Amino acid sequence: MGFTVNVIGIFLALVVLVLLIMNGVNLYLSAIICSIIVGITAGLNIYTTMKDIYMSGFVTFLQSWFLLFFAGAIYGRLMSMTGSAKVVADVIIKVLGPKRAMIALPIAIGLLIYGGINGYVCIFAVFPIILAVFREADAPKRFIPVMYLFASGTFANCGPGTTMVLNIVTTQALGVDPMAAWPLGFIGIGSMIVIGLFWYNRMINQAKRNGEHYTLDKNLAQYEQSDKDQVAPGKFKAFFPLVFTVVAVNLKIGGANVLKLEEALVLSIAIVIILNFKVITRSLMSSCLEESVKSTLSMICATCSVIGFATVVKATPAFDAFIDMIPSIPLPPVLALVVATNIMCGITGTASGAAAIVAPILGPIYTGMGMDPAFIARLIAVSATGCDSVPHNGSIVAYINMCGETHKTAYMPVFKMCLVTPLIATGIMILASLVML
Repeated sequence: MGFTVNVIGIFLALVVLVLLIMNGVNLYLSAIICSIIVGITAGLNIYTTMKDIYMSGFVTFLQSWFLLFFAGAIYGRLMSMTGSAKVVADVIIKVLGPKRAMIALPIAIGLLIYGGINGYVCIFAVFPIILAVFREADAPKRFIPVMYLFASGTFANCGPGTTMVLNIVTTQALGVDPMAAWPLGFIGIGSMIVIGLFWYNRMINQAKRNGEHYTLDKNLAQYEQSDKDQVAPGKFKAFFPLVFTVVAVNLKIGGANVLKLEEALVLSIAIVIILNFKVITRSLMSSCLEESVKSTLSMICATCSVIGFATVVKATPAFDAFIDMIPSIPLPPVLALVVATNIMCGITGTASGAAAIVAPILGPIYTGMGMDPAFIARLIAVSATGCDSVPHNGSIVAYINMCGETHKTAYMPVFKMCLVTPLIATGIMILASLVML
């Protein structure tokens, strides 16, 4: 009886969490309420659940990511304040035109992520550029979160050869190369790109036909600088910090990174300051640091609150029992693997976290059934980019919050492009496997 109550409690908490967030209830309060629901139905002591379990998940994420978020915020803000981001955006728009720039933007960001740039780092580097492109194209800013989430969390996160955690976790668990099942993998991510960009372009055009336009509010004003009285840097000064960041983060010797992400960003900050020392005044730097602290705390704590909830769920007996029953799902092995992966994504709110749980457990079982381990790894990775895009996903919460939007205004496009599109692409990849395997 207690186990059944625990299971009901977990799913009840997930439903309540989604409803609260979608209706604009404070995220921190929503996460705490739902963590208490899970704790009560699991028979856990509420005080220790919140103090030890919830807060351990909250604080662990904060400890792991705060410096990285802070360094990224400073870097992105300096790129904006010096006019460097505006120069980069202008080049993109002039070369491709506003309409093509809107399509090229997610591809360009995706390539940066594919090359190893963490999404939380990349957002600060490219956010001012995103704003400039959206402004020039007069595209509603409520589509910024979906554009970035699609670029950073779908095809770039699961493609063959990428160094993203999702790809590494799944391939290592199955003992295969990161390029595992690359023909099917490229079919999967290629389908995502084509379907996603078509949908993305159609949604924006429909919104503009309905009278929506680009509007900048006070939440984003700190990332933009008025063109008045601003001396634009040369193209070298504008592009070099971006190129340096990509190279520095990915530079390896003997298979190991030369610099940590934080170290690479600090060097990038120094380069921006050196290249633009004539325009970086004491007041500008003071404003940059102050706003960076505010935006970093707002963004990272929002994510921490959801991570805390997921940590409470993982601590329950029902969670462990669910892991044990996954192999018995009454579906063909390929579909059962997709369903199990996406159920775990929905519970944890993270693709890499779900894959880290599913791949080591199901991999050996399905390999024993005769399935190709490389295909298993690629199937888990590609399908995991679907239902990880639930409303309580940490990245979704963080980026929607960063853009000054709410789930009411920004989540539905995310649902279409980042949840439905990857699942359609997974189906296409499965169909292709029937011919190729």
